[in-house]
Amino acid sequence: MIALGQFLEVLIGGLMSGVLYSLVALGFVLIFKASGIFNFAQGAMVLLAGLALVRALDLLVANGFPFWVAVVLGIGFAAVIMAITAWLIERFVIGPLVNQDALTLFMSTIGVTFIIEGAAEMIFGSDVYPLRLFPTDSWFVLESLFPGGILLNKLDVWGGLIAGILVAGLAIFFQRTKIGRAVRLLPTTTWLHSRSGFRSAGSGSWSGLSPGLSRWSRRPCGVPSWASSSPSRFLR
Repeated sequence: MIALGQFLEVLIGGLMSGVLYSLVALGFVLIFKASGIFNFAQGAMVLLAGLALVRALDLLVANGFPFWVAVVLGIGFAAVIMAITAWLIERFVIGPLVNQDALTLFMSTIGVTFIIEGAAEMIFGSDVYPLRLFPTDSWFVLESLFPGGILLNKLDVWGGLIAGILVAGLAIFFQRTKIGRAVRLLPTTTWLHSRSGFRSAGSGSWSGLSPGLSRWSRRPCGVPSWASSSPSRFLR
């Protein structure tokens, strides 16, 4: 029979892991709502961003930059790398396949996955690089209530807290802001655009950075203004 302490330890660990997985799910949903494409390359993009951040941190710290200054600069460098990657994917992969069926677009993202993984390892290396931003040791809590206490990994706790804050922030964004509510209407506007045979200029590259914002702010050439105007006008 499983002791109550062991049950709580597994339950808390599962909840923290679930919050992290919710961010992954949000990434798939946001990109799909912004571009109509199920982005199989999302994991490879995370790999590229992570390698860019870690290698930039190593280089900056080795050259005498204070750690937190190096963190800010490293995040900025990773953001630039991802912006360039998103533009290249839209320009040379997604753009030429506009108005193709969903399976063709999905298969193209599988090809992009292999390209990104190979390029990332070729540019930044394929070794294991630690990211020393958060403590990796563990806590033993509630030792007075349960024999041996409950084991909590500090890295899991930090990850769960940050992921929870991000999920809550996104929920508020989609429920309380005009842009967020407009993104929720994107399936309707995307259907109108596809039925009209037009595409949004530049929307693919933005889908890798801020899904939905480009569709909200750009009107496709040739589509009547009533069909392509910002959905927020109907939400006032």
